[in-house]
Amino acid sequence: TAGWLPHLTSKRAELVLLTVFAFGWGLLFGAILNLYYWPFLGSSVAGGWQEGSSVGQALARYGAYYLTTSFAWDLVRAVGNALLILAIGHPVLKALGRFRDQMQFEVG
Repeated sequence: TAGWLPHLTSKRAELVLLTVFAFGWGLLFGAILNLYYWPFLGSSVAGGWQEGSSVGQALARYGAYYLTTSFAWDLVRAVGNALLILAIGHPVLKALGRFRDQMQFEVG
């Protein structure tokens, strides 16, 4: 999905945008990954799935489940993503930019 990000002319702005994007995906990935087990917890666990709940209630219960089970780990992953992008993002973006420039062609 990073390919959907706008192409910015400023390298610094592009790196900041990519860093924020990587941080957000670090959290979102964990939230998506938690969906595999959450419905099987049942009402015996705080934040577990309850049959017959409204969408709002289900989202609130999932939010409680996510915060208690993996938010801290996902936050560490998101910070790690951001630090990695800040550490090696500039040279990688430069190399990918050269590759993009070499692979472009015009018809006509």
